[in-house]
Amino acid sequence: MATRVQWLGHSCLPIGDDYTMGPADSIRAIKLLQPRAMMPIHYDTFPEIRQDVHAWADRVRNATAARPLVPEPGGWLDVR
Repeated sequence: MATRVQWLGHSCLPIGDDYTMGPADSIRAIKLLQPRAMMPIHYDTFPEIRQDVHAWADRVRNATAARPLVPEPGGWLDVR
């Protein structure tokens, strides 16, 4: 069994599902990695990988200790 990576502050994981891991897989990965914050990537760029990113963020909040970071399209985040 893997142990927690103590130094992982922020992480990015794909949630698109058809060509990458999906929302459920990302929740499992978040539980394994245990980052302080998580940002979704590789979703909503074309129809096959449409995802409800806000539903994903709710799942992250309810199932893990990570803080979901969801920027607006074209936006940016200050992760300090």
